[in-house]
Amino acid sequence: MKKIITVIFFLLVIQRAGHAQDPEADSILHSLDTARQDTDRVKQMTCLAEHYKYHLPDSALFYGYKAVALARQIKFPEGEVEALAYITMTQMEVGNHAKALEITLRGLIIAEKNNLVNAKAFFLSALAHIYSEAKNYGKALNKFREAKALYDFLLDSTSATVQQGFIGETYLMLNQLDSALYYCQSAYETAIRLKIGWAICGTLLHLGRIQQKKGNISLALAHFRQTLLMPSEPIYTFGSYFYIAQLYQQINRPDSCIYYAKKSLETVHGRGFYTNIIDANMLLSGMYEKSDPKKALQYSKMALSSKDSLYNLGKTTSLENFIAFDEQERQYEIETAKAAYRSQVKQYISIAGLLVLLLIAFIVYR
Repeated sequence: MKKIITVIFFLLVIQRAGHAQDPEADSILHSLDTARQDTDRVKQMTCLAEHYKYHLPDSALFYGYKAVALARQIKFPEGEVEALAYITMTQMEVGNHAKALEITLRGLIIAEKNNLVNAKAFFLSALAHIYSEAKNYGKALNKFREAKALYDFLLDSTSATVQQGFIGETYLMLNQLDSALYYCQSAYETAIRLKIGWAICGTLLHLGRIQQKKGNISLALAHFRQTLLMPSEPIYTFGSYFYIAQLYQQINRPDSCIYYAKKSLETVHGRGFYTNIIDANMLLSGMYEKSDPKKALQYSKMALSSKDSLYNLGKTTSLENFIAFDEQERQYEIETAKAAYRSQVKQYISIAGLLVLLLIAFIVYR
């Protein structure tokens, strides 16, 4: 017991140490420490899972799984599905799509059982992204459409607009450029009308990629540059610089390509966006391959290092939480089966009792 307590204490110290230079995390942690209701504790741990989902995935999963465990204990399905949502996003970010799929399907079951329509829409969209990563674009389109229909039903214009953009992006992957342009342009115009800044950035990037594929280089470049003029998250800034670099690579302007590829790398440096770091390093390695083999090898090594980090992260991230969650899943299924069996037995007893009463009535009044 003493050893277990020591390990738990050590893990908590690590978590707190990681948050020392993060005022937003410190604020959430303070709210968690002072929360009196278990539902509030679930909400604060979920907030931490959301906060860390991209740049500190291990911490995101640490708090996400804890939120799920407590939500189940106090029978709080709304809190459980929200925590599962951020676990799904984190697993996808570290490339663990098998685990993301498992969590997504579990979230869908809970959402449907408890009539949580918003959560169901989210998990349908997550499922679409997983299909898209597997290049099953037909199924991805169907799930994005289902998610959009639910958000439309809920009158959630922001989320419906985002799904519209995802539908357009999926058509882009299918190289159906006219359909891609239709959906992305519609999403962009709605995002402008609703003043959803991050959605505007996302759809501008989609529109730029569509125009690039259509061969409209100037228009594509204008879309990418327009995104840089807007206040946005680092992931969108990276996208702008990286797509500009790819565009310059396409039109054989190596100096400009290298400049913007380096800018994209600077944007995500130290943020844990491993996939983006790999892409930028590989692009730079390719650009230097003929002119400076030494630099090409340097960027190639950095890409491989990031790949190793991403692989190890996907394999080892919060292993203790994975094991605890899997065990909890088994216990959950056992308890569910026992409850169903008890319910069935009660039903049989009630039917048997009714038959006995009918038999007695038949004998008495015969």
